[in-house]
Amino acid sequence: MIQSTKKNRSGGRALEVVNSVHKATIELIQELGYEQTEIPAIAERAGVNKTSIYRRWPNKADLVIDVALTHINVDIPIPNTGCLSEDLFLLLKNISITINTPFAKGVLIAIITHQDDINLNKAQTLFWNERYDHSSQIIQRAIARKELTEDTNCRLMLEIATAPLFHSTLLTGRIKSDSEIKIIVDKVILAFKNN
Repeated sequence: MIQSTKKNRSGGRALEVVNSVHKATIELIQELGYEQTEIPAIAERAGVNKTSIYRRWPNKADLVIDVALTHINVDIPIPNTGCLSEDLFLLLKNISITINTPFAKGVLIAIITHQDDINLNKAQTLFWNERYDHSSQIIQRAIARKELTEDTNCRLMLEIATAPLFHSTLLTGRIKSDSEIKIIVDKVILAFKNN
């Protein structure tokens, strides 16, 4: 009986391709911006055939959103300190830092400037739904601890809390300070406690 010498690799070639493509996508968007970044250039930078990319991601928008979701889930952990104000403060601080990176700014600008791109619109809807669903753990835990009422709208609370961060990043080019983030947290919690 001949034994196979082939070893099982965790993730294998597919994981290598995904990692290489993600890395190349981030680098090129940081260097060129969303609009100038194209799949053939990503494939060349990643050292893969462009058909390998199109098999997994049918278009650039889907690829960029996948990269954003993968890295933002790592870059923006969901805090669990046992205190709503502390959790929300840490979440907003991490969001503020992340959205001010060249890659995140490039993705946000692409979303704003390409509202007529059907693929990008579908991908961004998926992205925001996933992010708000993931982040709502903070609000759900606060409801369980009786810091908020059971009828608290998690997504609305998070949208109101994060809006000033996106405003500062995209419209004024300024990062909110810790003291400004603390004020946002206090005002949002007060508004939802009194609702």
